[in-house]
Amino acid sequence: MSLTVKQAMFVKEYLVDFNAGAAAVRAGYSEKTAYEMGYENLRKPQISEAIAEAQNKRIERVEWTADEILRDLKEIAQSVNEQTKDRLKAYELGGKAIAMFTDKVEQSGVVGVNIINDIPKRTT
Repeated sequence: MSLTVKQAMFVKEYLVDFNAGAAAVRAGYSEKTAYEMGYENLRKPQISEAIAEAQNKRIERVEWTADEILRDLKEIAQSVNEQTKDRLKAYELGGKAIAMFTDKVEQSGVVGVNIINDIPKRTT
């Protein structure tokens, strides 16, 4: 997996905040095209592999797993020694981690569409 210097910088910067556009700017891409380039970079297999590899190395280095984090959040949330706001935050973070609070919006109804061709024909 061979990345250009700019692509390698993009990977490094992407891991900071997971914002492709901002990472592209920080990696040296033009601000005018940074958001497009960030999107395109994420779609390139060699870059997405490099990101996944870097994330896995980070996980190994930190030695945290999702289970450990959720277990600790649960412990904080259920602790009587913690303030209520800290316990609520722990519940919130735990719920977000397991996608418990995903908003689901149901929509129903009929949408009418009228197509009006009011563009005059061009005469040449």
